[in-house]
Amino acid sequence: MPVRPNVLERLALFRLDRAPSAMLDLLGAGSFRAVALAHDLGVFDALTEPHTPPALADRIDADPAALGDLLAVLAANGYVERDGEAFVRSDSTARWLTDDGEANLAPWFVFWRDVVFPFWDDHLETAVREGGPPLTIYEWLDDEPELWPTAQRGFRAAATLVVDPVADELDLPGGATTLLDLGGGHGLYAAELCERNPGLSATVFDNPAALDVAEAEARERGLTDRLTTRGGDYRTDDIGSGYDAVLLFNVLHGHDAAEVRALFERVHGALAPGGRIAVLDQFEGGGRMNVGRAAVALISLTYRATLGRGVHDADAVARWLRAAGFEGIERTGLRRDPGSELLQATRA
Repeated sequence: MPVRPNVLERLALFRLDRAPSAMLDLLGAGSFRAVALAHDLGVFDALTEPHTPPALADRIDADPAALGDLLAVLAANGYVERDGEAFVRSDSTARWLTDDGEANLAPWFVFWRDVVFPFWDDHLETAVREGGPPLTIYEWLDDEPELWPTAQRGFRAAATLVVDPVADELDLPGGATTLLDLGGGHGLYAAELCERNPGLSATVFDNPAALDVAEAEARERGLTDRLTTRGGDYRTDDIGSGYDAVLLFNVLHGHDAAEVRALFERVHGALAPGGRIAVLDQFEGGGRMNVGRAAVALISLTYRATLGRGVHDADAVARWLRAAGFEGIERTGLRRDPGSELLQATRA
């Protein structure tokens, strides 16, 4: 959570420009790293009740004085609250950064710290000057395979925000029994749909190195008989056929227009007549308010820096679906994911 300037600070920083408001970005950058470290150390899981720094340090094996400094940063930014000499996690932290709440986004912070920003350090300037990096972040991860689980846990954490509303909106064909999740990596969406539809079986198709988290998801939910994984390149390898539904979630932004059209044609061929395609992604011009617009802009820059691609226009994607032989296109915005839309269509 960003530090919240009081009325006088907002006046000085924003209205009168008496101090550099850019300092808030520096404070935010420090707070971001503090949150990721707190997750690594188990701070938020431990602070279900108040602990003094020495007591917490003894519990998580840390230095009391240094831990006190970390807790002070977390308190200044609203992640923990003071209770006398002790600290306890805030309600917002419990809700959004632990497994006890609605969604645990802490692994998403870790993914940005350990994967995205190191990649930025090496390639962001090149991408801005030349239009893309010398290799994609996925190719980079293949050279750093120990980071693939970090990436997929991060993707899964982001998906926990929207998995319920997306699953609520998905319109599977009546009696659907087979689902293909292309580029599904962490497997959260496929697992959720299998749990909601007892007659459904799903295949998660992705880079072989990206599938450990999906396999763990299946084991933890007792779905190993209905949720399987398959490694390969969905652009060129056989993806099977006769599916009742295919998911393309957060896949399009990694491909240019020609590649997206070709992918839609592959999906059309893999679906049974009357089968459904569902596309979830961020799109150009998305985000109606300031935070949403800032999020879409940052994501678009990130895709450019890590993949050499940008977000697509949703109207263009709808046209490409129709050209590939899909009809009845439905579009749904997602409040919890500003700038994202869910597109669904039926194989004619």
